[in-house]
Amino acid sequence: MACSTEEQVEFGEPSRLTGGFASGNATVGGACVIDGGCTVSWRNQIYGAMLDAPIGGDVPSGACGARGCHDEGAGNLVFPSGDADTAHANLLAYGLPGSAGYIVPCEPQLSSIFCNLKFQDGVENPYVGPGENFTGGCGSSMPKNDPDIDAEPLNQLQLDLLAEWIQCGAPNN
Repeated sequence: MACSTEEQVEFGEPSRLTGGFASGNATVGGACVIDGGCTVSWRNQIYGAMLDAPIGGDVPSGACGARGCHDEGAGNLVFPSGDADTAHANLLAYGLPGSAGYIVPCEPQLSSIFCNLKFQDGVENPYVGPGENFTGGCGSSMPKNDPDIDAEPLNQLQLDLLAEWIQCGAPNN
């Protein structure tokens, strides 16, 4: 129950998101168009191998649905372990106060997820302003530094895959 008792931190300063991808690759007339040919898979590469991956596996795991965190609705985001469809729907519906959205399909530069996910040292995060060192600067940082939660900060490839998936329209593929 470590995460469910965490202090709720409101999203702070979404205007500090700056972008990194050229906006609009999958946007037509201002509306997001899901890229049916997206090579990044929600089910396998984002959810299964990153956000809900087994802890201690071959890649770092955010373990979002683990041990009393988002499986129980920490931060009002329910992210059930082992249920990619529900996790996808809930993630796209989620928003933090003052932000355009936690995931803004086709617009990684507007997606506030990049502000409060923790990444490994040396990861280039183009979605925050120059000189910013976000490790939770836009809300409660995740994964938590908690001995009961053996989650790990994400690596550069994982950040890039997440951004590409969002750029593709954040499909449930």
